[in-house]
Amino acid sequence: MIALVPTHYSRAIIRISDALRDYSGFIAIKHIPPMRKDSKRTSLIPGEDIGDIVVMLVNGLRDHHVELAKRCIARGQKYAVVQIALRTTRHPHTSQWRELWSRACTVWSYYPLEQWIAEDRGPEIDFPFYHAPLGVDSRVFFDRGQDRTFTICTSGQRRNQEGVAECDDAVMWAGGSIFQLGPQFPLRSHATFLTGISDTALADMYSRCQWVSGLRRHEGFELPAAEGLLCGARPILYDKLHYRTWFDGLAEFIPEKDSGDVMRHLVDLFKQGSRPVTNEEKVVAAQRFNWEKIVTGFWTKVKNG
Repeated sequence: MIALVPTHYSRAIIRISDALRDYSGFIAIKHIPPMRKDSKRTSLIPGEDIGDIVVMLVNGLRDHHVELAKRCIARGQKYAVVQIALRTTRHPHTSQWRELWSRACTVWSYYPLEQWIAEDRGPEIDFPFYHAPLGVDSRVFFDRGQDRTFTICTSGQRRNQEGVAECDDAVMWAGGSIFQLGPQFPLRSHATFLTGISDTALADMYSRCQWVSGLRRHEGFELPAAEGLLCGARPILYDKLHYRTWFDGLAEFIPEKDSGDVMRHLVDLFKQGSRPVTNEEKVVAAQRFNWEKIVTGFWTKVKNG
């Protein structure tokens, strides 16, 4: 079997693509280009027809993916869906994705699709659903035993994204410093900025942080939360079902309210001090977010679908 897996510009989605390749077993992997936002939905992706199954890494572009699914079916190909985003796309209702899901050999998502479909008053799941998290390479991401001199790791592209501003204000009030993974921009508290670093260097920096922020108001699995956790940094996440499902018992959860409320919750946490991540918690996290186990389960569903 030959599976076609798209590349991507996002570092997080590249991690999924790489894991699908690294743990494919006897399935041969060929990479194809990512779907382009500026393309027509009927445009063929180079190489999409040279394989037995097409894997779709879906974080939007519903109409494009539906058309790709139709082309797959017409050619006698299977296709599988990795649903990376839904509620924050231009098509936030689960009914808007059922056409794509209904003929897929597998739909993998870390989101609680059964509950979301019920919320949307849709019919019960009638497609092969693989409910699983994303993974972390524990050979790279592990606690380096460093002094935790940074209060928190943030990873937004701008100050007003992914909780960076709230973390910045809270660190300023509570005292401390920030490790910002990503581009440099003005912050009120003391911060160290790094971008384009290796995974080994990133694991070293996680190991210097007390907390790692997963405070994304848009959808996401928050790989930094899982990677940081294995490195001993306690994740902070919004209290949402799709975060609770995978991080319950391992993270701090705060309500997703306005910026002032979020900042005050963070100040309280920072003043209390972090709960060190125990060795037992690191073992649980490494097992739960094991790429090999997760991806092997996905390919098994694909072959049986």
